[in-house]
Formats: sequence, C-alpha cells, structure tokens
Amino acid sequence: GTLLIDVCATTRIREFASDSVMTPDFLSRLRAQSGIWSVPAKHFKPETKYNVAVHLRRGDITPNSTRYPPVTWKARWAADSEYLSVVEHVEAVLPSADIHFFSVLEKPWTESDFDIFSSKAKHSVHLGGDDVSDWAHMAKADVLIMGPSSFSLVAALFNPKCVLNFKHFGKSKLSDWIEHDRGSFSMESIAQLQECVQKRVLQH
Repeated sequence: GTLLIDVCATTRIREFASDSVMTPDFLSRLRAQSGIWSVPAKHFKPETKYNVAVHLRRGDITPNSTRYPPVTWKARWAADSEYLSVVEHVEAVLPSADIHFFSVLEKPWTESDFDIFSSKAKHSVHLGGDDVSDWAHMAKADVLIMGPSSFSLVAALFNPKCVLNFKHFGKSKLSDWIEHDRGSFSMESIAQLQECVQKRVLQH
C-alpha cells in the first residue's frame, strides 16, 4: 500500500497498473495488508446500501488549460457531460445507489462549478478532502468511476468490486475494469458492467 502511495506522486503508478504486475494473488495480498480499510468512509450513510464514488479530475486542469502540452491535456481532461454520462449508465444498473463526487477546490475552480454534480437528491459533492480519506471512499465504493488520473489508479487497485475507467487515459488498467470512451459504452462494456454489479455488488 505504501509503495502505491509513494509512486503516485511521480505518476509511476501507471507502470504498475497491468495484469502482468497486479496478479490476482498479488492484489489479494496487497489489499489484505493495506491500512486503507481502517480509514472511515464518513460520507457513506449507514442507511444507504450501495455507494458509487466518482473522482473528478479538476484542480490542475481546466477546459482551456495551457499548463500541459495539447496531447497531455487531451489525455487528462474529461468534461462534466462525460462524467455524468458514466453515472447515468451506472444508475441504470444500480438505481438505489448514492453517488459521491470527490475533487479538489483550487483556482480557478469555484464551488459553483460543481453544482451540476449535486443537482439530484442522491448526488453529493465532496471538495478538498484528505487524500487518504478520499482514497478510502473510492476503495470501499461498490462502484468506482475513475477520473483520467494517477490519483484514481491508486484507489482503483484497492477496489475489489466494479471499476470504470476512461479509455483515453491510456493502457494503465486491469482486464476486469470496465472501459468507456468519454462516457460512451460499447455493448460489451455495458454487459460487463451489468455482470460486475450483479456478481460483485448485488450478490456480495
């Protein structure tokens, strides 16, 4: 667990996110030894049976960012509509779940920029939380919707249930993660999502 947190800061975590490195046996031992499970998921209500965590990559990247070269920006940016499309697909198979959006609050972003994500009764936004606390929620969620971010990768490797990743972020993924193309799902991905929720969430 410490290794993953250390390499996250240098983005080297992407080198480890593959089936050849993260074998089922290694992942099982890694998850069992992690202290992440002792960190409270305080935003998950006791009365709510299912929870979905969404990592919104904002902070360092904006719609018109010049901080990164165009190719890098394209790989790291995802629009509000793309995130919400993924959420809609998840809600279609897990309608009773609460949806929790996690992000940071850094200039030029303001709280109002996130209002679109809290417009529904079951949707809530959590900004500027402790990194480890956010990771704990993502790792413990029944469904984790990753952002195009190495930060998401850390939590995703600990989450044993259903993980959804952006295809455009690159090849850093495990084979049982559900891939989408900026919020658009193939029939195969939809079937994979349905099967994962049925086996790893509803029957768990």
